[in-house]
Amino acid sequence: RYVCLNHPRKVKRARWASWMEILSSTTGSTLHILARHHQTEGHLRRQARAFSVDPARIIAEPVLPKADHVARFANASLFVDTFPYSAHTTCTEALYSGLPVLTRPGQTFASRVAASLITSLGLGGLLIAVTEPDYVRLAVLLGSKPTAVRSSRAAVERQVRHSDLFAPRKWARAFSALLKSSWEARVLLGEEGGKSRRKMGGVMVAREGGGSLVRDGGA
Repeated sequence: RYVCLNHPRKVKRARWASWMEILSSTTGSTLHILARHHQTEGHLRRQARAFSVDPARIIAEPVLPKADHVARFANASLFVDTFPYSAHTTCTEALYSGLPVLTRPGQTFASRVAASLITSLGLGGLLIAVTEPDYVRLAVLLGSKPTAVRSSRAAVERQVRHSDLFAPRKWARAFSALLKSSWEARVLLGEEGGKSRRKMGGVMVAREGGGSLVRDGGA
């Protein structure tokens, strides 16, 4: 059971083609996609038929309240990310629930957020694909083999428990300390800058006074 609960507008043709290849390679698998409009499911099912994939394997998921939205990740095998606009908040929610997120980063910020989150959990080697064929291969492996599904979910759950990414109080303390040190550095630089300006000002005054004295003496 594959899921992608990103906004539907993030789904591009090339990634859709990869998803259809994944479904074709995994007997009985389904792809659950967030639908914000009543026409979304019908449109996507027509697109599946164009790839000779049974349209019934495309399941539209409704927008739900936050708690229910996160809870449904428990029933999925793998979150397949979009490209080139990756999951951001949705990736965080999926990882927090213990669901592995497979992504392929690009060169832009928008394409690298999910990879950054996964890397922070120490799972880049497991859940980050380098090429599109690699993405398809990993999706088939992680989503279709029960042992791979269990081990990848266990790895995510273990890392989430020990990661600063999901330790808000610890993160807040570290961020507060960073702000404090930044402010202290700014104050120090401001004081040193003030001394430098005062010193330079004194030199300029002395030079101006000296010039005046020379002229006065010459008169």
